[in-house]
Amino acid sequence: MSNALTRIQNNQITDGTINAQYKLATGSITGNLLASTVTFNSNITILGNLTVANSYTQLNSINTYINDPVVVFNNNYVGSLTNYDIGILVNRNLASLGPYGSVNTFLGWSESASAFIAIATTETGTNVSSINNSGYANLSIGNLSAVTGTFSGTLVAPSMTVPVVNATSGNITTLYSTNFSTGNAVITGGSISGTPISGSTGYFTTAQATKF
Repeated sequence: MSNALTRIQNNQITDGTINAQYKLATGSITGNLLASTVTFNSNITILGNLTVANSYTQLNSINTYINDPVVVFNNNYVGSLTNYDIGILVNRNLASLGPYGSVNTFLGWSESASAFIAIATTETGTNVSSINNSGYANLSIGNLSAVTGTFSGTLVAPSMTVPVVNATSGNITTLYSTNFSTGNAVITGGSISGTPISGSTGYFTTAQATKF
């Protein structure tokens, strides 16, 4: 009576396909039986959950589609939030950008500022704490709704063909720049200086007031 077969060497498998149904026991392949680096040359569908517990995950796909309507950044973090920024770092290959120098850009939440910020930065993604700020980046949006507003730089309004604000008794609702003069409006505790746009009349490019 011949001995029972207990092991098959790689060089003893000659057919091109191993049918798992007949030649591999269900659940018999474990991680320690696989090579440290495994490359699949075919599409893979995972029907269960996927947990990646390494230091980083790199996706080289050209088009990435995420069905999750809410993506959680910084999931399961329970550490200190002091000088902690969370968001999206845009790799520009540290290319030159206007007055900022060689920078990438960052859009996210700044814990130190208690606000969402859009900045230029020299960060490359290896820093996991405060993102250094090389200057606030430009942001173009449609309508802006805000409870309050603070402008630390120059506020520039483009040429308009519609009234900006109109002065009425009480609160200011709309003020027509063509009618905005000492005879039509009264400023208390401040001053307004306006310069018409070249070729037109009445539209302000600069307005200054200390208590407007």
